[in-house]
Amino acid sequence: MVNSEELEQRVANWENLHTEFKLEAIHPDDLSAAFVGFANAAGGELIIGVSNDKQIVGVGDTDRLAQYVDTVAFNNCRPPISTVLEIVNYKQRSVLVVHIPKGDQRPYSNNRGVYYIRTSSGRRQATREELLRLFQATESMFYDEMPLLRLDLSAIDMDSVQRFLKDTSMIGAAAELPLSACCAPGG
Repeated sequence: MVNSEELEQRVANWENLHTEFKLEAIHPDDLSAAFVGFANAAGGELIIGVSNDKQIVGVGDTDRLAQYVDTVAFNNCRPPISTVLEIVNYKQRSVLVVHIPKGDQRPYSNNRGVYYIRTSSGRRQATREELLRLFQATESMFYDEMPLLRLDLSAIDMDSVQRFLKDTSMIGAAAELPLSACCAPGG
């Protein structure tokens, strides 16, 4: 939970790896990019109701804004991102704090297929290498399980495969069966 004192301190420290500020009028593409960046990193908070000159101005209809935020997180992020919303009352103004956890289904993208990450100075599009690391970090992609579409069985050293299987006791009674017979097209 964010209280008034913490809100003031975070505004004074401004944006960082875990914090981003917005006014109330936010385009869905910008909002989803913020969600995706946080979910692909360590999570963070999007605080809505703060101007670029570090003034806590608050938001209008918090219920309408909360519904809009939920809709964007669900419809404009792939896969959908679960957020936790908190309303902080500050000097008779309401500020919406959107807590975005570190995603457990990374990497996330917006509905246009763009992947973002957080940096200490904001967010940016993820590079190919960063995307590969995100896939590997969540154990959703392994290089040894990647299909090699341009290869056929002639590219495999069957004697080495059979030796490996014998050495690791992965084949027993079928040890004498030629591996090429198991892997032949239609076999």
